[in-house]
Amino acid sequence: MGNVNISIDLVGAHHNRNHPADANRMAQKFVEELKTVGHSVTKATLTYGAADDLDTVDYAGRFDDGSNDPPEPPAPQTEAAAVEA
Repeated sequence: MGNVNISIDLVGAHHNRNHPADANRMAQKFVEELKTVGHSVTKATLTYGAADDLDTVDYAGRFDDGSNDPPEPPAPQTEAAAVEA
């Protein structure tokens, strides 16, 4: 028994109305199931959207296209589930 961190990276459906296989719905159910059987969940988050590929920058600060300016990615969005202590 001790501290645990569960991390899952995936590509799939999320945030669709009435779609039972959405990742956000499934993750929320899993968190609820953990709490139901007695686990103390201190934080549960779901992050979705774009991610920066840090491997595309060389040590001189230039990107794959030869420029010094990174492309503008959309800001990631995070949902934090309210957890009672």
